[in-house]
Amino acid sequence: MGGPEGVADIDTSPQHWVTVKSFEIGKFEVTQAQWIAIVQWKRKHGGTILREIPGYDDGDEYPINNISWDDVKLWIDALNQMKGKHYRLPTESEWEYAARGGIFWNDEYIYSGGNCLDEVGWYTRNSVKDGEWLEKQPVGLKKPNQLGIYDMSGNVWEWCEDAYLSYRDNIHNKIKVDTTIQYRICRGGSNYQTTDRDCRVFVRGKQKRSSFGGKIGFRIAQDVEEAK
Repeated sequence: MGGPEGVADIDTSPQHWVTVKSFEIGKFEVTQAQWIAIVQWKRKHGGTILREIPGYDDGDEYPINNISWDDVKLWIDALNQMKGKHYRLPTESEWEYAARGGIFWNDEYIYSGGNCLDEVGWYTRNSVKDGEWLEKQPVGLKKPNQLGIYDMSGNVWEWCEDAYLSYRDNIHNKIKVDTTIQYRICRGGSNYQTTDRDCRVFVRGKQKRSSFGGKIGFRIAQDVEEAK
């Protein structure tokens, strides 16, 4: 994990090895249609009521966004109740491994899928048309990375499981949990007020777990043994 020497800042350096067990991660960011389906199921079966349209009502294939980390945890709990599964958010280490395309020690690609961000992601510069800023885009329109995963650079930031703690201490993919810390990790950049630098695979973002601003969405993960 981490950025190359001379490129990374103090928050993403030094580069270090991390051991990551086999896991599965969503090919796409969770869409508005998927979010709404689970919200409606939860309402029929009782329990905590989730917000139906936390972000803008763009369309079924657009990534859900403007959701808090706490919102996401409730949604995943409901998904697991419905499916009888153990889905979860990816850890920060898992997210970076997936974003790098699973390529061993991959400094070859700056972004998830290549070195040309216009080909693999939506960010501020390619999200303006005729002087007007465009909303986020439907999932899967850009090129996937080497693992066939879409939109890990740009479109919307993505929540991770971890609390915002030290980067360099994460050598065994241990989830960094500290209930006294309100900030949680988000990764990947977005298409709103985000430069190409923010979309690099090693860049870290943070947001309060209760905050639902900042164009943040998510994708789900699970352990391989749970998928069997």
